Amino acid sequence: MNELQAREILGCSPTASFKEIKAAYRRMIVLVHPDKAGQDAISQDRAKEASSRLNHAWEYLENREKQGLLGKQDSESTYESTSSRGRATYPHECDICGYAPATKISAPIITSFVYFLRRGKYELNTCKACGITMSRMALRETLIKGWWGLGLFFVPHAIFRYFMNMNALKKIDEPTYRDPEVITLSQYPFRVPTSPFRQPAPLVATAIALTILGAIISSDPSGTGTNSTPSMYFGEVNSCYEEVSSADGQKIKMSECSSSSATLKSVAVVDADYLCPASTLYTTVANLPDGTTKTACLERLIRQ
Repeated sequence: MNELQAREILGCSPTASFKEIKAAYRRMIVLVHPDKAGQDAISQDRAKEASSRLNHAWEYLENREKQGLLGKQDSESTYESTSSRGRATYPHECDICGYAPATKISAPIITSFVYFLRRGKYELNTCKACGITMSRMALRETLIKGWWGLGLFFVPHAIFRYFMNMNALKKIDEPTYRDPEVITLSQYPFRVPTSPFRQPAPLVATAIALTILGAIISSDPSGTGTNSTPSMYFGEVNSCYEEVSSADGQKIKMSECSSSSATLKSVAVVDADYLCPASTLYTTVANLPDGTTKTACLERLIRQ
């Protein structure tokens, strides 16, 4: 194996940085892990073979990074000894398994928590089976981990891309042919998982996130409803009051208009006493929300 072949197995370009290579390895190893494959012997063997190939490529590139050789041309002898081992995939072949026909997909992955946001994506040529698998796994991760912060704004795009991928993959035939000379991560197409819209974890996470979002949108930010009582401020028109005797004389305090103790009602808020209606019994200070004061005109509360 040389560096170019190792990069091809991981689906990385010849100029990809070590950080990009590491991220690609982490994404790919999840796809081919035996725990993700079927429990039958053939599926397990294929998963183990793909995992081994992926780990071998990663270890090779990791060692070159430690030696300071990553990105530098391999020795001529290395190329000569490995040049007969195969070739990279063509555009009509799957970058994962090498089977044809293939089409290009772009499957975003969103992870977020409050202000933390991580965006990645699978973008490569895939056969129908591998493309559906990668699209479903990417959307599953997004629906579980993408709602909980700034990712909320990007999840709809990930869902849109998922359906675009499905539409593109439906237009190509099932994988039928693989050139034995091609070098890929796996020699077999991936086993297609259940749709994320039929898996409990993504559905529960999405339902919880949308419920929280709906509650926030429908909540009253001022903390008051349309039927707030008894009033927004002392002296407001249509607010009611009851008369209270004290050592300092007769006073009034705000009260529910439906209360039997309420005897007065504010009918107007004016700039001076002389502007009150003729039927006004008392006047009091009206403390407006903007901090200014005016005069509230109080009349006798007439019950229906």
